Amino acid sequence: MLLLKQLWKTLETTDSALLERLTLPDVDVASLFQVDREQEKPAVDLEKQRLERFETEAFYLNVSAVVT
Repeated sequence: MLLLKQLWKTLETTDSALLERLTLPDVDVASLFQVDREQEKPAVDLEKQRLERFETEAFYLNVSAVVT
């Protein structure tokens, strides 16, 4: 129950902070929702990241299987 209260307080704090930032007149967040083609990662980098993620997941899944 304590964890839920902490989580709820965190969500409320985050919500308040976002509302404060979004109501400022000089905040333009449109650029955050656009995809910049120049900043996209090449397919090789994406494949490398995917393989590293699978390796990390496999490691932690194996560790948790040994621990439990």
